[in-house]
Amino acid sequence: MPLCLLAACSSQESPNKLAGHADRVSAEQVLASADSTSFSSDIADINSASRKVIRTADFRCRVNDVFTATTSLENIVKKAGGIVQESRMVNDNNTTESVYYKADSVKQVQSYTTTAYLTLRVPAASLDSVLNAIPALSVFVEQRSLAQQDVTLQYLSNALKNKTTSISSKPMALAKKSNEAIQADSYDNSRKEAGIDRGIENLAFLDKANYATITVAFSQPQRINTVVVVDPQYFSKPPYGLQFMQAMSRGWELLRSLLLVCMAIWPLWLVAIIALAMYRKFRKPAMPRP
Repeated sequence: MPLCLLAACSSQESPNKLAGHADRVSAEQVLASADSTSFSSDIADINSASRKVIRTADFRCRVNDVFTATTSLENIVKKAGGIVQESRMVNDNNTTESVYYKADSVKQVQSYTTTAYLTLRVPAASLDSVLNAIPALSVFVEQRSLAQQDVTLQYLSNALKNKTTSISSKPMALAKKSNEAIQADSYDNSRKEAGIDRGIENLAFLDKANYATITVAFSQPQRINTVVVVDPQYFSKPPYGLQFMQAMSRGWELLRSLLLVCMAIWPLWLVAIIALAMYRKFRKPAMPRP
């Protein structure tokens, strides 16, 4: 009886384990999928679904409220099966002025402009719906640009090169048996690395072709922010008694400075005294009035 129960439990766990292993994909399998040279339709057709086309879009829009438009667009992208690769909001300070409010506080009036920068990745099938939703969130579209880059031939070139390289493995095995085995091994490693690089490049082509990239910049009209803050100059003033003592000290310093200046110009005083004495000596007496 225990043996039967153990067999039944093992038979129930085995499908779950197989299902868990079925979800795992090795790196070799991923690279092999990037080197496929078979297409579901004729790639000679410019509108063929098998073509590897990278789609990008760029928008510059003005909205009433940047935060509301940014949040709405992020929700639209997530519902479409995409991701928000980057979302950044910046407040650019234009001017700041401080005006009197109370004896111990001032009012700061700041004008600013808010801008949001987004980088979005959406499935290629949902690109048009997301592109149509962006103008609906905007008041004015300042810039709109769409671009398509067809990398089908580059993808096919990498796949064929890797396929040709994998076939020509027998000559390398023979070369390693010769006297130049080290050079042959080095060449073999570089050849494999080049094949891996081409496979990774094809994976990048597939990723960009399956998920379009959209860059969006939302800006809103200039706004004013008013806040009452403490006036540091008011609280940094010394008490009245200390101000009186400082005024007395400054007056004494001014008097000392005047005395020093007077002493420094003693030659002028000497010249003035001599000139006054000469004037009194040689001054003609006044004529008596009749």
